[in-house]
Amino acid sequence: MSDHRDRIVSHVDTHPGVHFNELGRELDLATGQLQYHLGELRRADRVVAESLYGRTHYYTPEYDEWERTAVAVVRRETARDVVLYLVESGPSSGRVPPPRWPTPSTSPGARWSGTSATCTNRRWSRSAATSADG
Repeated sequence: MSDHRDRIVSHVDTHPGVHFNELGRELDLATGQLQYHLGELRRADRVVAESLYGRTHYYTPEYDEWERTAVAVVRRETARDVVLYLVESGPSSGRVPPPRWPTPSTSPGARWSGTSATCTNRRWSRSAATSADG
C-alpha cells in the first residue's frame, strides 16, 4: 500500500467521521490524489464512506450505521452544542419526554470541546479535542 493510503487510513482511524475537504487539508493532498486513494481504500474495505448532511464522511469499517450517523452529527457545531446542552442540562420540563440521548460514559460516539469534535475509543467523553468542525 502506498504511503498516502497509510496516512489516509491512519487519519481516518484517529479522526472518524472526517469529511473529504478536511481530510485533504489535513493531509495536504490534492483533490484528485485523495479521490483516487480513497477509491482504492474503499474497494479494499479499509475505509467506509457515508454521505450525511451534505458531506461525505469517512470511517474505519468497524463503525456501524448508527455510530457513523452519531459521529457525523456531533461533528456539526450546532448539533453538537444541542447534544452537549441536553447531556449537561438534563430533560426539559415539557410534557413530552425528550428522546433518550447517549450518555457520556456508555455510548459510542465522539469526544468534543467547545469548538471541535473527534471520535476516540468509541465512547462519549468531554475533552480538549483539536479536530476541525465538520
